[in-house]
Amino acid sequence: MLGDDTAWTEVTASTRVLSADAADAQRIEQIDLHLPEGAPYPAAAAGQHVTVQGLIDGRWVSRNYTVINPGTQTGVVSIAVRRVPGGQLTPWLLKAGNIPKRLRISAPGGDRFWAETHTQTVCMVGGIGITMARSLLAQCPPGAGFHLDYSARSRADQVFREEHEALVQQRPGFTMTCRTDDVDGYITHKDVAATAARFPDARYVLCGPPPYVSAVSDWLQKSGIQSSRIHVEKFFLPVTKPPIRRSWKTYGYKVGAILALLPGLWLLPGLAHMVPHHDHNPGHENLECSDCHRNAPGTLRQQVQAKLDHWLGRREVDTPFVFKAVNNPVCLDCHKRSDDHHPTHRFLEPRFAEVRTTLGPQLCTSCHREHEKVRLTQTNMGFCAACHGELALKKDPIEPSHAALIKAQRWSTCLGCHDFHNNHGWKAPEKLSEAISPDRVQHYFSTGPSPYGEVKERAETKLPVPGQKH
Repeated sequence: MLGDDTAWTEVTASTRVLSADAADAQRIEQIDLHLPEGAPYPAAAAGQHVTVQGLIDGRWVSRNYTVINPGTQTGVVSIAVRRVPGGQLTPWLLKAGNIPKRLRISAPGGDRFWAETHTQTVCMVGGIGITMARSLLAQCPPGAGFHLDYSARSRADQVFREEHEALVQQRPGFTMTCRTDDVDGYITHKDVAATAARFPDARYVLCGPPPYVSAVSDWLQKSGIQSSRIHVEKFFLPVTKPPIRRSWKTYGYKVGAILALLPGLWLLPGLAHMVPHHDHNPGHENLECSDCHRNAPGTLRQQVQAKLDHWLGRREVDTPFVFKAVNNPVCLDCHKRSDDHHPTHRFLEPRFAEVRTTLGPQLCTSCHREHEKVRLTQTNMGFCAACHGELALKKDPIEPSHAALIKAQRWSTCLGCHDFHNNHGWKAPEKLSEAISPDRVQHYFSTGPSPYGEVKERAETKLPVPGQKH
């Protein structure tokens, strides 16, 4: 045991168990913490968590994690961690390997669940909050109903999903609803109201990012669920904070931050007209800089420290500084469509692996780069060949046939009939002679009017209009 106000147990080794690893995913892994043989360590109850401390650069860094194997006394405590850009303990923990005397954990703490029989529990979790659901499910009384409502950023982010899908078939009383932000959209009031109507007498357990938990809790109460039947897990444990130690590095970070922040002055509203790249693309004339350039996570000190550590080779993962990169979620805030013929997430399927390396169609910015004064920066009209080179139709609706056009390599004619994203009121012609000319399509790529007619549905989220604040 080590220690000050808290009784600590040393960790003799840590074992990584890969749960999700995709280029576009938040990497989440299970870590098994091995305790000394014969150490008197209490078994965790369902829903309890531990404080994990790592000795980094001479001081203990603390984080709290839910125990996902409660009730076991095998000398192993399992937790799940998510690699967060800018994190301090998690990157170190994921690459630590065998680390005797450099890692320790507290005894389990927090609320104990299942103290009495509950006929139905609904666990609504977002992202890494799935660890709470696994902890509760591990000790859910036999025969008790358990419904898991699981939200995550993408399919690759939904760790343990395969195991839970199998449980739906194997375990009586267990049901599950899954949704992902990139395909199904964010959880809504209607989703929560439907769950409340389905399980009106259940006890609800919420766990996840604070905005998610706050919204779901509010929607449950508006749907008639009493606040006394809603438990919010916040991962809080009392931890002794180490004293703040300042060194020459602190002042170096401050000077670096001031110098690095100078370019950010261009994003101030009063200086927007001076920005060298202020020429917006067609349709974005009324956007403000902050509509697309969102603040990066963490404090300025944390961002500077993480950046410097990355430059010096002490940190594997880089981190955004001041502003996050403009990526798909930012674009889809305004342009997401339920009937998009070519949504970005579609190109994440394994069969498109090769085209992802050449065209990058899974990224909005591969074809639509801002500040270029044009609608489309992908000017090669033959890009359809990357996916449709072996197209074969039993009943071809066009004359000449698609097979004949492909054989003649007339790929520049594709967009004369097909509206790529299907966001216009356009009916494809049956004769190539009636199609839009490649010159008109190319002009539309630049700044010209739409050759596909009036816009049918611009987006699920309205774009800014002149005279209104976005």
